[in-house]
This record gives sequence, C-alpha cells and structure tokens, in this order.
Amino acid sequence: MRYFEKLVQISFKTSPNGEILYGKYGVIGKPYILPNNEKRTEIETFLLKYYKIFTPLTLVAAIGFGYIGLLVALFATIYYEISIRKMLKGLPKNSNRIKLNETGNQVAKLYSKSFLWFCFFGSLLFVMAGIFIIANGKDDYKIWLAMGLFSISTIFYGRLILSQKNASGK
Repeated sequence: MRYFEKLVQISFKTSPNGEILYGKYGVIGKPYILPNNEKRTEIETFLLKYYKIFTPLTLVAAIGFGYIGLLVALFATIYYEISIRKMLKGLPKNSNRIKLNETGNQVAKLYSKSFLWFCFFGSLLFVMAGIFIIANGKDDYKIWLAMGLFSISTIFYGRLILSQKNASGK
C-alpha cells in the first residue's frame, strides 16, 4: 500500500458493532456511519484523487510562489468541504468520536518501522538545525514556528514508534 492510500485508510474505522465509520475531520467531530462498502469506496476514491492532486500542488505553490500556496490550500479546503458534504448528505453520525489514541495506533500499523524512524530523525534534524540557526544570531519568528512544528512532529513520530513497538510486543 502506498503513502496516499494509507493516508486515506486512516479516515475510516469499523465500530464494535460492525458499522463503517468515516471521520470527515479525523478525530475532530463525530464520524459518519456509511451505509455500505460502495459508499466507502466512493469516498476512498475521492480522497485518493484529492490527496494526489492537492498535496503536491499546494507544496509546489507554497515553495515556488510563497503566499499563493495559501490560496491553493484555501481552494483545496473549500473543494474538499463541498465535495465531501455532497457524498455524506443525509447520512447519520455515530455518537462516539474517533479517539486520537486509536488513530495513532492505526497509523503505527500502516507505516513501516523504517519509515517512522526516517520521519522521526528527519524531524529531529530540523529541530537541531533551527537551534543551530538561532544560536548563530538569526532570531526570526519563522524559525521558531518551524522548530515548533518539527518538535511536535518529532514527538508524534516517537509516539508512533513506541505504539508500534508495544503492539508487536518487542
């Protein structure tokens, strides 16, 4: 399974009584109850196309054209919201939220140990680079923001590695 396919799978869960649940915003809000696998496949197909198109487009726009990347991200968000609302119209919501811990465990199962370690050390490297830049006199809010983001990423990937380790019993 590839990266974007794994990203799509994180949005779905099966409830204890067998219902297919879709978290429109992940752990935020109550998940929708999907009536059948056809609806799940419809949403999975949309999400896969959405991620494959808008992720690189937003990154290229942000890197190449600065603030235009924000406009692309805004457009992508509006497009997602309109499209997914049409697909979920009239569907009931489950009374239980998807827990962050459950999502973390699901992510840990989907990605390989080497991928998680790569992300962990990559994030840690960016934090150390930020510390080095600040120590050498360049004190800019953008560097602090980047260090904050990569610090959170380092903690997140470390937690996923521990979760994966605990699940395997090693």
